[in-house]
Amino acid sequence: MNVERELKLLEKEPAEQFRCGYCGTQVPSYNPQFGICQLCELYTDKSAKELKKNAQLTDLLDSLQSSIASGNQNDALKSFETLFASTKNAGVLLASAMLHLSIADEEFGKRDYQTPNGYMEENSAHSKAALAHYSSAKALFFKAISVADMEIKTNPDSNLLYIKFLSQLRLGQLRGAKNSLEALNANAKGLPITLYSNLLYSCAMNDKKLVPPFEAVLQLGTLPAFYYYADFLANKNDLGAAKKILIKLLKYAEMSAAKKLLSGIERVQTVL
Repeated sequence: MNVERELKLLEKEPAEQFRCGYCGTQVPSYNPQFGICQLCELYTDKSAKELKKNAQLTDLLDSLQSSIASGNQNDALKSFETLFASTKNAGVLLASAMLHLSIADEEFGKRDYQTPNGYMEENSAHSKAALAHYSSAKALFFKAISVADMEIKTNPDSNLLYIKFLSQLRLGQLRGAKNSLEALNANAKGLPITLYSNLLYSCAMNDKKLVPPFEAVLQLGTLPAFYYYADFLANKNDLGAAKKILIKLLKYAEMSAAKKLLSGIERVQTVL
């Protein structure tokens, strides 16, 4: 891999803006055909203008994003419930699960072991809240798999297979994820969502042959792929290059995982 070459892909502002039909996030992309949502990692090839053709869906997505942007997490989670009741779409369940995971990480991050008095009670409350959100996320991932399975029986659509695969991956069901990935490869070999899925599986398995998947996916121009590339570089102790990628990535996409990785790298660099 040529890190400088990959960094050049992030030097300009993304040319396209899509909108996720599952969580309402504005999705920047260097690819004119599609993007991967930086919040829920789901595929979108719809612009906000296209989604507005469905006024009810647009209103629900607007409400959801307004809650997320203002930090009203409970309202956002309720909006996901309303959105699923309206659409019955497995992707909405997955997106909701991903928000639960993000909230759980925030709660764990609020724990403070430096305060001399009374911190144990506060830390316990944050840990309890985090575990509750992890539990909710797990239940939603299972439900997403179940709903996707019902649809896949009559419609083996690549997006449904991807939703099932991603849910299994987040649950740590690597054997099931592998089976879903095989089905996805058979159904949509060579399509962008399949290339991205193969990359995610390789990362989850800590595959030593990651370079070819990265070369293929980074050229697609989807921003979340650069987070995984930065994580790959960080694990190889190339912290400087990883940091450069994350800083440029975060200029264009709000990604809690990227922020967390960047913070971890900066802590290590401070120690070194």
